[in-house]
Amino acid sequence: MNSKFFTGGFFTLLLGALLVSPPITAAEHLAENHPYRRKGMVWEPAVRISPDLEIPGFFRPKERRGYRWIEGEWDEAARWHPGYWKPLNEYRRKGGVMKWVGGYWSGKRWVGGYWRIPEKKGHIWVEGYFDPGGRWRAGRWKKVGPS
Repeated sequence: MNSKFFTGGFFTLLLGALLVSPPITAAEHLAENHPYRRKGMVWEPAVRISPDLEIPGFFRPKERRGYRWIEGEWDEAARWHPGYWKPLNEYRRKGGVMKWVGGYWSGKRWVGGYWRIPEKKGHIWVEGYFDPGGRWRAGRWKKVGPS
């Protein structure tokens, strides 16, 4: 076989594959080349919460038995609420169906979620979020009405 034809054909094939392949994003490249990449894990990309600050990306399991992954989102006050694992089943206690408070990635480890009471007289629940300085502000009850 003619080596010029084989070499030229190989490069033509490679070029064609590159042209029809979808572009690889920086997050996908990082996920594919990350030293801790493992089978069954999904890369959650970093989120820029201010011009100077970014919440780092992290790997999470693709699936977790008894839970589903809820994607992170911005609220109307431009605060980042990170993605979390939400239980598929509800939890009942005296007082009603409990509410799930999602966990978050601290940058070093996963901080698990927990169940909270559904309501507290004279208060509203404020969900946890990352402030513009990158600090985690845990969910809490906020008093409403006259002090």
